[in-house]
Amino acid sequence: MSLSKPVVVLLDDSEVCLELATEALEMAGYAVVSGNSGLGASRILHSTRPDCVVVDVSMPALSGDKLVEIIRRGTVRDVAVVLHSDRPIGELTALARTCGADAAVVKTPDCHRLVEEVRRLIRAKSAKDAG
Repeated sequence: MSLSKPVVVLLDDSEVCLELATEALEMAGYAVVSGNSGLGASRILHSTRPDCVVVDVSMPALSGDKLVEIIRRGTVRDVAVVLHSDRPIGELTALARTCGADAAVVKTPDCHRLVEEVRRLIRAKSAKDAG
């Protein structure tokens, strides 16, 4: 049993969203590594080997759904991925399914739903790895 905290990589071009989500995830017991762009995400993923990745959909230069497709083709493809956006849940869920994300969560100021989904995905992955 590891004593280290599970690691969540959080990628969002909004500083406000990064701050809110980072605080919520850290309060829930996760170590958070954040970035404000999809560019350079591969380097972050390879260096941290996170338990979960939270990706904003609407980022400049490389959209979140395209980043998820890249993650799924790379060497860290088995990581849990959450699409995070202010888009309507139906649209976001369809986008997650299309690009290969494990979950979709609409952005809210309290980030409660995001924390729940990250927790669920990390527990599911841990159970799968143990079994």
